[in-house]
Amino acid sequence: RGRREAAERQPRCNRDTAEIQSRGRRSSRLSPASTTHGLPSTVSRLYLGSISARDLDEALRRRLEKRIYIPLPEPADIRTLLGINLKDVQLDASVCLDALAERLAGFSPADVTNLCREAAMMPMRRAIKGLRHDEIRRLKREDTDTPLCQDDIEQSLLRINKTVSESDLGRFEEWLKEFGST
Repeated sequence: RGRREAAERQPRCNRDTAEIQSRGRRSSRLSPASTTHGLPSTVSRLYLGSISARDLDEALRRRLEKRIYIPLPEPADIRTLLGINLKDVQLDASVCLDALAERLAGFSPADVTNLCREAAMMPMRRAIKGLRHDEIRRLKREDTDTPLCQDDIEQSLLRINKTVSESDLGRFEEWLKEFGST
């Protein structure tokens, strides 16, 4: 109990390091051949994502063999993400995903996903706009099952912004030069 309270008082990155180290101690009964850096060999890869990569604890950085910077997606990758996120959404002929992908340069995959979620709700919002609760309940599926149009995407773009700035990208690239590995 005392360890837990002490851990909760530590910064998050130190708690994560302590968690990894404690897993290593628990697995110390295993032979050295069955562990990798104190982690059981059943853990073949540990993926750690961080926006504030500079804040990663030094001990944690040493334990991570590969520190790879993953850049923002290119338009072709964004087009793929759009296709994945909108695969179950009926699209109007006015929607051009290739052109949209070009416009979303600088958006992270999470930003693209958020935009798609927001846009996918727009036809429903249009269908229920101005209706009372009891009228909404009486709507039939065909009343709300309208395709996503370009205007819906435009409205969504007004609500969803990219979350990674140019200065963030610069900091990530500096981190890659200092701590990254390939």
